[in-house]
Amino acid sequence: GRVKVYKNTVAKDHNWIGFKLIGTKSNRSAIGASVELYWGDQKQKQVITGGSGFSSESQRRVYFGLGTHSKIKKVVIHWPSRQKQVLKSLKINHLHIIKEPK
Repeated sequence: GRVKVYKNTVAKDHNWIGFKLIGTKSNRSAIGASVELYWGDQKQKQVITGGSGFSSESQRRVYFGLGTHSKIKKVVIHWPSRQKQVLKSLKINHLHIIKEPK
């Protein structure tokens, strides 16, 4: 089929937060890690995957849309090494680069 390109647009009054994970004990690409985000009365989970698509690859960064919420409660990362990492008070509208604890 024909190649399609999708553009993700965000309303100016809506917030987001993103994560790029770097494994140290686990694989460096953090494939298999999961990121759980808690904000307001909501929880959302995304898993880092590798190679999904024909003749293409998905990025390994994960992004969460927060709507009009201006802060998050916490982020819980479950690494493939079975470590659990909890982060609080993170800046929104920002891509966070997170290294796996050693």
